[in-house]
Formats: sequence, C-alpha cells, structure tokens
Amino acid sequence: MKTTALFSILSLGTLVLTAAEPKDDLKSAFDNLNKKANYSWSSKSEIEGLQFTPPTIEGKTEKDGYTLVSVKSDQASAEALSKGTKAVAKTADGWKTAEQMAAAAQAGGGGGFNRATMMPNTAIRAKAPGAEFGPLMGKIKSAKTEGDMISAELTDEGAKELASFGRGRPGGQIPEPKDAKASAKVWTKDGIPNKIEVHVSSKVKFGGPDAEEREFVRTTTIEIKSVGSTTVEAPEDAKKALEAK
Repeated sequence: MKTTALFSILSLGTLVLTAAEPKDDLKSAFDNLNKKANYSWSSKSEIEGLQFTPPTIEGKTEKDGYTLVSVKSDQASAEALSKGTKAVAKTADGWKTAEQMAAAAQAGGGGGFNRATMMPNTAIRAKAPGAEFGPLMGKIKSAKTEGDMISAELTDEGAKELASFGRGRPGGQIPEPKDAKASAKVWTKDGIPNKIEVHVSSKVKFGGPDAEEREFVRTTTIEIKSVGSTTVEAPEDAKKALEAK
C-alpha cells in the first residue's frame, strides 16, 4: 500500500511538472497550423481614432506554395500573390512588386507612395495568420486558458511589431509607434487556431516632430477556415511576374 501510494504521488508530481503551459499550448497551436497543407482566412479590423474603416482581407495559403490575398473597402480593392519572400500586387500596369510601385510613384512625384498604390501595398503586406503570429509566440509575456480559448499579453517588443502597421514599405514615412501594448485571444479546435482576436494600442505622431501625438486602438478579428481543403488558384500572369523577380 505504501509503495502504491508513493508511486501515485510521484506520478501526480510528474504530471504537474510536465503539464503544458498556456504559452506552450499557444505555440503548439500555431506550429500545427503552419504544418497544415493549406487553409483560408478572413480578417476585419476596427481602429479607434481614424475616420475610415480599414479594408477587409480574404486569403488562401498553401504550405511552401502560393498565398493569394484580396483586400476590399467601400472605395477600392486589390490582390496580391506571394511565395516565400517574393510578392507582387495587381495594378493598372500589371502585377508589380512593392519596390516597383514605389519607384513608379516616386517618378510621378508621389514621394514613393500615392493613393493608387495604397491598396496594392496593403495586399502585399497582408500575411497568413500562421506566418504573422507564429513568430510572435516567443514574445508572449503571459497567457491563461479559459475553456477552448487562450488569452495572452505580448511583450513590449511583440506589441511594437503589431503596432507598426504600414512601416517598412518602400517610401514609407509612418513614424515609429510609442507605448505600444497588445493582447490576443485565440480560440482553438482540434489543436489549431480557428479564431483570433487581437487588440493593439499605441501612440503615433503624424506630420513631423511638432505634430500632436495621437492614440490609435486597433482590434482585428481573424477567422481561419477550410483547413486542408483550400485550393489556391493563382493567376498565371501573377505567377509569371513573381517568378521573374
């Protein structure tokens, strides 16, 4: 009896020590998503402090293959095709890289950016959820499990990455965000994320060093679907433009 009781206590202790932490569960969920052959997703954002509604995003992706993204707003729409580190967007002059669009805008006196390239650039920057959030799994400050949902708070570095929307594009002049904070809620099914809600806040100065600092609060909701049954039908002219880069 004593031996049995001792074995039970030791076994329980082992289970406690080896039980996965919420952060580990979250990382595992995105690792599992990135291992899937394909999936589709949709994304919608709301930004407090802006007088326009950000475009909605629809995407399809294949593991080690193409990712096709479409962005739509009330006024415009755009498409982008990417594979690995290469990406092109559909413009009035055909499928172009972000660098080509910036060069054309610069030549036209647009300072490397204009309204005609805003939506195509947005499409190029859009990433599949696994590619966007997978690298952030190492930048989680804390996490907890609530049923089939895991809530997490990101580190300052992770929050800054999510708050830096629009930065890094050719010709970009968007200033670096300050006091960035970010949290996320991730719902999982069969070990992979099927819904993600991200809340990001930051302060940004637009219009030079003397401009008034404004706070922006962005909430993005992402739905992941058709895992394993998605087909990416990449336009032939887009594939040719991509392969030429």
